Amino acid sequence: MIATISGWMCVACLVITVMFEPQEPKKDGRFKTGYKNNAKMPEKSEDVKQTQKLLLIVGAIAGVVWYFSK
Repeated sequence: MIATISGWMCVACLVITVMFEPQEPKKDGRFKTGYKNNAKMPEKSEDVKQTQKLLLIVGAIAGVVWYFSK
């Protein structure tokens, strides 16, 4: 039971971490930047970086617990 919960928790943390990643603007070769309407790549804020680090650490710990408890 603990192995199942921690395994799914590991997967969920990694998926949520990827969801926080900023999305790349649409490509368009006609503009100077190469993106539609000269859009720029969005920058990650410090809060997003800290949240991603926390989720990776929690996911790694859950993965270790899953590995050793199955």
